Amino acid sequence: MTDGYQYLAINPVVEMGCEMAAVEGDHGQPHILICHVKVSDVERMATYLTRDILDTSWIMDLDPRSQRAYRHTVAETATRLADLFRQTADTNKVNSAFGELMVSMGASKAIELVFSHTALPIAELWKAQISGNEGFDFHTICPAHVIHFGEAKYSSNSNPYSDAIEQIDRFIEEEKHLRDTPHLQLLAPEGMDELDRDTWGVVIAFSLDAHRPLNVLRHAVEQARQVARVNNSHAIIVVGVSHGA
Repeated sequence: MTDGYQYLAINPVVEMGCEMAAVEGDHGQPHILICHVKVSDVERMATYLTRDILDTSWIMDLDPRSQRAYRHTVAETATRLADLFRQTADTNKVNSAFGELMVSMGASKAIELVFSHTALPIAELWKAQISGNEGFDFHTICPAHVIHFGEAKYSSNSNPYSDAIEQIDRFIEEEKHLRDTPHLQLLAPEGMDELDRDTWGVVIAFSLDAHRPLNVLRHAVEQARQVARVNNSHAIIVVGVSHGA
């Protein structure tokens, strides 16, 4: 326990080589949830992500026209990312490209497992990359049908939650969440009514490198509270992803 913060149930996820745990804090903000993902086996995580990214069965849930529209973009991106994951599994070393995807996909899966959200395929799969046109990295939808927009940041030597928060704040101001609507109405139609009512959540996901991780999460929550006052987020989830012993 650190300054009013403590772990709740810890969930070992053997196939991903990690543990996922909800964190309880005395921040007094019931709309803020916290989670910590501890990756102990990078090779196993990389192998899991390879399988996950190559599983494009979700396309079959779309209408035939949308399937045709997404098929090639998804296949090309999935192949490229799978190659990156396989290289990481072979070397067992985390570089910045893999690290950001590990944070993004690890956080998305953790929210699904710990907070009963549904994780959508990461945005890089279905959104064509256009230079200078940044956007949210991943999306989940909660049981109340509120879409959550996630931003992931990785650093090999710091805890970049400030970078993730600042980017989310800017994206909301620039209405990047609304620009995802043409895709989200296909991938998460059950969330559109709430989004039309300007009800959404955000996910602050970042690599966590600290001897006292609960202390870092506490600081991240404090900063997130300030952002929530400005951008009117319905809910905030803070996820730290660490790796190593």
